[in-house]
Amino acid sequence: VRLEDGAISSTGGFVYLEKGGAQLGGLLDITASTLKLGDDYSKSGGTINSSENGTTLALTDNLTLTSNTALPLQFLNLNDNTLTLGSETSGLSVGGPTSLDQINEKIISNSASLDLKGLLSVDNGGIISDNASLKFTGGIIQKGGILKLNNAQLELGGEISKTGGILQTLDTETTISTDTKITSDSELSFKSIDLGENTLELGSASSDLVVSSDFSLVEVNAYLKTGDADLSVAGNVNLTKGKLESTSGTVRFRKTTVQSGSFEFKLGGSILSLGGKYTKTGGSLESSSATLSLNDNTTIASDAAIDFNQLELDNHTLILANENTDLQISSAVNMDHPNEFIITGDADLTLISTLNISAGGVK
Repeated sequence: VRLEDGAISSTGGFVYLEKGGAQLGGLLDITASTLKLGDDYSKSGGTINSSENGTTLALTDNLTLTSNTALPLQFLNLNDNTLTLGSETSGLSVGGPTSLDQINEKIISNSASLDLKGLLSVDNGGIISDNASLKFTGGIIQKGGILKLNNAQLELGGEISKTGGILQTLDTETTISTDTKITSDSELSFKSIDLGENTLELGSASSDLVVSSDFSLVEVNAYLKTGDADLSVAGNVNLTKGKLESTSGTVRFRKTTVQSGSFEFKLGGSILSLGGKYTKTGGSLESSSATLSLNDNTTIASDAAIDFNQLELDNHTLILANENTDLQISSAVNMDHPNEFIITGDADLTLISTLNISAGGVK
């Protein structure tokens, strides 16, 4: 079908284009209908009227959809076929749930935007995207298949459960748009993650979160609850407002960390692994049951005394930067490497248990 003028309109039935089509003008009205495609469809002009409340796109073969405007849908039925979005402007939004459960059921969106507002279920097949705007705000259940969401602007919301398959988010900048819980059988890695005013909960010990650039919590209601999972940030960390709570995982900050304002930092029985400098000028730090571990030589400057259950220097030096940074350690401290030093300066160091030194020392 070649549509240059005039109109094709359906008010509740099917429009079946077995050989696909090209739309240069005119009107294709499928607001409350199903568009069945069996081959490529391209739109460079004219209008497609479709709706997130009434339009279904159903495929009968693998095909490419290319459009100069985004296409809203209620349902997308791939029927064991692959849909390729042919250009950056060929975006899709789907108001209802989307299910991918056959090996050939794939959405190859490339750089086109994809907005899935309902639950995304992936048992097989998958979504392959690169350098696109992606919104999955109705939750995700992934039992298999592949979600390759690299170099993206990714918005997440709802319940996210991954028990199988591959989820790849290399160099992806992620925003949490509503309170969200992520439970995953493998580590999740993002370039950045912005909670805004929302809660992000990591639902299991295997749901580790890695952030490759800077990380901030600056809104009053921002709440990162890592539980038994690990949190690792490669860039600088800014903790101003909100809360970070860990139960028994590892919280690893590798560069400069600043805690200020009203921020609540609760470590439970976790490991706080620090490198670079940790500066605390406000907020609260609950760490008496936690372990302080160094991943590099570290300086701590605090507005109040701090206490940990254990200290692991791991071949590095700990510097207490000022007289307010008094440090108390409840368990035994072992120093057995020439680089392992505690430099107290004007601060007080209280060791409740034994100090065992075979190399390094206290200055």
